[in-house]
Amino acid sequence: GGEGHILRGREAIREHAYRNAALVKQRRISVGALQVTPLSATYVLVVAPFGATIKDLPQLVLAEGALTLVLAKRDSGWKVVHEHYSHSSGRRP
Repeated sequence: GGEGHILRGREAIREHAYRNAALVKQRRISVGALQVTPLSATYVLVVAPFGATIKDLPQLVLAEGALTLVLAKRDSGWKVVHEHYSHSSGRRP
């Protein structure tokens, strides 16, 4: 997984998630202003900039880019039905 690689199969995704689980606790994700575009009465498209840093070293940017979500209105509320992240490698201070 990672930059330009596609993981296929449940086991490959599980292994990737397991290897990266410890890193998740060290990361901080910030999301900018949300642009919400209605697609219909029950679907919206959300686009926003995001950045990923390390909690103890916020000046070190791991990645920055855009996130795209499609949400569907259900009886229980709005649910994410699709998400995508486009990002570049981070910048060093």
